[in-house]
Amino acid sequence: MDTRELMRRLLRPLDVLDLTDLRALRLRLENQSAEQEARLRGVEQRKDILFADGMQHAGSLSQHAQARQIQVLDAEADQIAALLRLTRKQHTLLSRLIWARENLTTLQHLAAATPMAVPVDWPALVDATATISDEEARLDELNQALAETGANRPDLPAIPPESVAVTTAKPPGRTIFQVTRVLDGATIQLAGGQTVRYIGLQAPPLRNLVGEADPGSWEAREANRQLVANRRVRLEADDLEDDTDGAWWRYVYVENTFVNLDLLRQGVVYFQNRYPNIRHSEALLQAEQEARQRRRGLWKNESR
Repeated sequence: MDTRELMRRLLRPLDVLDLTDLRALRLRLENQSAEQEARLRGVEQRKDILFADGMQHAGSLSQHAQARQIQVLDAEADQIAALLRLTRKQHTLLSRLIWARENLTTLQHLAAATPMAVPVDWPALVDATATISDEEARLDELNQALAETGANRPDLPAIPPESVAVTTAKPPGRTIFQVTRVLDGATIQLAGGQTVRYIGLQAPPLRNLVGEADPGSWEAREANRQLVANRRVRLEADDLEDDTDGAWWRYVYVENTFVNLDLLRQGVVYFQNRYPNIRHSEALLQAEQEARQRRRGLWKNESR
C-alpha cells in the first residue's frame, strides 16, 4: 500500500477511526507483504539459475552477459526488499493503532496516541515526492511513539511488537548469494539485508567499547572487501546455523577460495573456535599458526 494513501486514512483523530477499517487495512498489508515476499523469492531463484548456468559456460562473453542480467535482478531484489520493509513497518503501525483504539478508552489517552500528536512532518509525508527512506524514517517515529505509549501503560495488554525484520529467506538447498556490503573483517551483508558472520573468525572491531577502532580493524575489513565485495559467494553451514540476533554463521567461498581460511592466512583476523561449528577448525587453526610463524598482518610485531 502506498504510504501516502495509508497516512491520509489515518489523519483523523484516533477516537473516530473505525476498528473495522483499521483491521481491513492491516489485512490488506498482510496480503501485500505475502505478494512481495513471493516476488523476492522468485527474483532470487532466477538469479541462482543464471549463476549456475553461467558457471557451466566457458565462454567469457556468455558469462559477462549473464553477470549483467544478475546485476539487473540484484537491483530489482533490492527495490522489492525496500518496499517489503516499508510494508512491514506499515503493518506494525496498524497493529499498534488497533491496540490503542481497543485499549485506550478515554479521550485523553486516545489523544496521546493519535498520529496527529506525534511530532512528524505530516505534510511532507503525504507529499508525492516523499522517498522510501523518508517514509521509513517517519513510520519509525510513529511506531516508537506508540511503543512508548504502551510502555507507560503496564496495566494494559502488551503492545504488538515490530513486524519481523525483512531478510532474504534461504530456500531449501540454496547456497549461492550476492554480497552487497562488507561490514568488517568477518561480517558481510547479503542482498535483501541478511547478515552473515564467518565461522571460526574474530576480526578486530571497528568500534570497541570506548568507541575507537582497534589496530588492524580497517585492514581486516579491506582484506575481506577485496575477496567478497559485490561478489557471488557460496555459503556453507555447520551444526549451529544462526546467531541469537538472526545473523547466519557460515563458511564463505568465492569460486575456489575458502574466504575464512584465506583471511586467517593473511593474518588480518584471529581464529576463534565456535563450538559446535568445528567442521574446519583444525584447518583454520593451522592457517592462523602459519600467519603467526610468518609474522603476517596482526602478528608482524609479535615477539618470538
